[in-house]
Amino acid sequence: MIVKGILISILLLACCSWQTNAVAKNPYKQLQLQIEKILDKTNHNGNAGIVVASLDNKQILYQKNSKRFFVPASILKLFTAVTALQYLGPDYQFNTTILARNKNIKKGVLKSNLYIRFSGDPSLLRKDLVLMLKTLRKKGIRTIKGNVYIDDNIYDQDQYGPGWMWDELEMCYASPINAIKMNDN
Repeated sequence: MIVKGILISILLLACCSWQTNAVAKNPYKQLQLQIEKILDKTNHNGNAGIVVASLDNKQILYQKNSKRFFVPASILKLFTAVTALQYLGPDYQFNTTILARNKNIKKGVLKSNLYIRFSGDPSLLRKDLVLMLKTLRKKGIRTIKGNVYIDDNIYDQDQYGPGWMWDELEMCYASPINAIKMNDN
């Protein structure tokens, strides 16, 4: 996992001050002591969850609060953005689409259900949706004889991550996971 690899690298860089002869005797114990020393210097009101594992054999070298759930720190956005860029590519575009089962339009009446399929586009604005609806009008649709469905099924329906605190859900950083994003959420 890229995040663990980066965190391991950061911790190893921070812990590189141990003595060579001590490393030869028990490198894992020395690593643990160095990490604890760094943690002792940090804010004691904060929480840390750490897992340091060997990239060779996956052996756990150090762990602290490894089973606890945490609200992600702001820096996690960097890892998410880099992963999205790598996975989706720099030219990826979100698509919000309007669909109908058929093109049965007579005298301005669409005799079909209409579906608005959202994709989680973080840049979608209300005016974009209004333009899409105006496009229907330009195509001659004045009335819809059917239902209008809002499709947000691109993601599962778990809107909050495990461990999110119920009393923080109103905060700006705790917006629900949903395909329908508009006007910066």
